Amino acid sequence: MATNNIDTPSKRSKLPIRREPHWVNFAKGRSIGYRKIQSGGTWVIKQGRKQSRLGDVTDYTYQEALDKAIAVTKCAESGNPKDALTLHDVLKQYQLKKAAEHGEKASLETLRYFENSLPSSLLSTFAVELTLEVLNQWKHAQVHQPVKSETDSTESLDKIRSSKVSANRRLTILKAALRYVFGGAYVGGWSELKKFPKVNKARDLFLTPEQVTQWLSNIDGAFYDLVKAGSLTGCRVGELRLLTASCFEILNGVGLLNIKLSKTGPRTQRLSNGATTFFKALSEGRDPNDLMLPNEEGAQWSNSQTTNRINVLRDKGVLPADCVMYSLRHYYISRALISGFNAIALARNVGTSISMLEDHYAKFMIDDVYSMLDKVEV
Repeated sequence: MATNNIDTPSKRSKLPIRREPHWVNFAKGRSIGYRKIQSGGTWVIKQGRKQSRLGDVTDYTYQEALDKAIAVTKCAESGNPKDALTLHDVLKQYQLKKAAEHGEKASLETLRYFENSLPSSLLSTFAVELTLEVLNQWKHAQVHQPVKSETDSTESLDKIRSSKVSANRRLTILKAALRYVFGGAYVGGWSELKKFPKVNKARDLFLTPEQVTQWLSNIDGAFYDLVKAGSLTGCRVGELRLLTASCFEILNGVGLLNIKLSKTGPRTQRLSNGATTFFKALSEGRDPNDLMLPNEEGAQWSNSQTTNRINVLRDKGVLPADCVMYSLRHYYISRALISGFNAIALARNVGTSISMLEDHYAKFMIDDVYSMLDKVEV
């Protein structure tokens, strides 16, 4: 077997500088080469007599360059460019799409769930060759495995549940990326991949108006403003802490919040009269770029700051044990549905989808349907 003298930086450093690449065969009539130059080097592929550049040595490791070379040959053989796309390529295309739609920060946020969860062997797999078996193995590998030190079974079960929630999020993004790149032209193993069922228990708490009132009556200052804003809008806490005074406006008598950064992209949210009065008072006297809902130090709220305050209220019995800031979003959406708010309009207003409403608020939507059916005259 021929010696591979280009697969490590150490080996490549010992090679002479020359225009003719140093070649290694990887298939019949196919070779990957490394052209060493004075200031670095480039990866090259040779198919028969034809040579083409793959990229700089700083762009790819040897394995990545080899994967790309294999992909190029696969594409040439099939005639379909998408056959040569690896899972890594698919995710990169999806990230570029998210960046164009929602900004670079949002695109990075979208893909951060994949950190340390996708092995290189899976990333280098051709997307058209992804099997249900392999993807299920990846899904189940993300589930927390209890250790001996976890003597509290409740804590252990919650960690398992939480890890399944995270796995479901990654799965959702993965399938969205594959759908974006392939559309309806290809249905592979990934299309049959299912989420872990019934694992969103921590977000299933629906606060009552009395519980929200009790929450507000036990806090004051900046935290009161943040909680009040959440209960009046259903905005995600990440959206609220980024609001500036310029995000609020009144147009034709209607209060509006211009949400500039969100996991679902920018949106304009219409406000109730009560919410309009609240945000009008908050924005008065502030410069356009001033935070609308800063903490006591005038900075953005951190997750730990809000979590610590909620934990104190839990310990005092003011809030339910499973209450989190996200519970305010549940509260607002559930109350809106109960009041008869059109589901499609509500989904647009709070930055979500009908399918998400159906997943989390089906009970309220069914009750609404029943009440409307009783009003139909036949």
